[in-house]
Amino acid sequence: MIYVYLFYGLAFIALGLVMALQARSHVQVLLIDSLWILAVFGFLHGAHEWVAMAVMLQGNTLGDITLASVQSGNLLLNGISFAFLMQFGIELAVRPKRWPVWSRWIPASLVLAVVLIAVTLPLGAVGTPGWVSATDALFRYVLGFPGSLVAAYSLIMVGSEARKLATARLEVHLLGSAVAFAAYSVFSGLIVPPAPFFPAYLVNTETFVALTRVPVEVLRGICAAVIGGFLAEAFVVETGRTRLEFERLREEFIAVIAHDLRSPITTVGLSADFLERLMSADHVTESERAVLSSIRSSARSLNRMVEDLLDASRIEARRLTLAKESVNLGELIYDVVGRATGLMQGHQVKVTMPETVPPIEADPARVDQILVNLLSNAAKYSFADAEILVETEVRSSEVMISVTNYGPGMTPDEIPRLFTRFYRTREAGEARIPGLGLGLYIAKGLVEAHGGRIWAESEAGKRATFHFTLPYANE
Repeated sequence: MIYVYLFYGLAFIALGLVMALQARSHVQVLLIDSLWILAVFGFLHGAHEWVAMAVMLQGNTLGDITLASVQSGNLLLNGISFAFLMQFGIELAVRPKRWPVWSRWIPASLVLAVVLIAVTLPLGAVGTPGWVSATDALFRYVLGFPGSLVAAYSLIMVGSEARKLATARLEVHLLGSAVAFAAYSVFSGLIVPPAPFFPAYLVNTETFVALTRVPVEVLRGICAAVIGGFLAEAFVVETGRTRLEFERLREEFIAVIAHDLRSPITTVGLSADFLERLMSADHVTESERAVLSSIRSSARSLNRMVEDLLDASRIEARRLTLAKESVNLGELIYDVVGRATGLMQGHQVKVTMPETVPPIEADPARVDQILVNLLSNAAKYSFADAEILVETEVRSSEVMISVTNYGPGMTPDEIPRLFTRFYRTREAGEARIPGLGLGLYIAKGLVEAHGGRIWAESEAGKRATFHFTLPYANE
């Protein structure tokens, strides 16, 4: 029986912990106040059962007065825990205005009433035979049974509302917890300790054990575990739904912003080209050419930023699509390096490649994007006039491409965060290097979408190398 009380108390303590964690969550399935109340019920009821276990173990070593004091306090603890259970259900009913506000005072009034009855009537006289069982039974009849039913009723109402606002799974979990509370009302509110009044002297824990051979505390503990499991799962379902909705709204927002930005960016670039054509070659000064070049360059930079935002959104939402084909990597690398001259800021790029590189299975446009991002990043963080190296290594099942720049590099604590969204190194902040901090995040997403890996190595103050792998094409 000691192990039964241990399990019973542990189940309610676990229920309290689960509800406390859910109350601290940003996702709301039930009212936060009601979750805290249910958490307090779990903690108090678990503590009550463990105190009862302690009395069972050490009761013979305590004096009569001490034992009576401990039992009285434990009975009051049990009654207060049931009052919190009822308060939980009432809070769920009062907030949507299904019940009047004054109903919040019902649990406290019932606790006071039971205490007065237990003190004034002979069945509650401390020290008389059976006073603990009788008072416990009274608390369960007056508070435990109706409190559990109120909680079940309120969860059914919340579940029916969830059917209209959320998913069917959420409704199932809420209704499951309501059914568990209804079962708990029977095992905890009707099957009570033996007492000298009806129906406690007919239906009680002793007759239940004699009939089923199962201590009722086991079923109470199972109900507590089921309640906690269903409510926790309800939060998991709602968290997933909220996350999907957030991702959808974020992607829609970024798409709208990108669409609205593309038009003026395109207009700026076309206007710069038009102005250059209007100006006679003999009448355009070098400063005017520099201004027009700066306008076109800024328009291209803005367009890249918009594309980066869209790609980052697709990667985060796992909606990135690839058009894979067999790609000659050597030709692609030389083509990218030749076209990326304008991004290199005067740095020379040296390409080292084996004579034979097997074709890879990849989306050429996306591999182009990965290389451009890494080369652009290398140019930004290189020492003046330093060479940038692009090396290719053939492996057994994949090819590894490395981009090395000679510059300040990264510190060991910065490397793990390089591929996160919007992360900028300390060097980027101090040198005011332009960018959103999305290039490496996008490169990582594109490489992993191809089934490859990407990582960085650095020697602070000397160099930084970015490696990524791509699988070979299927023969």
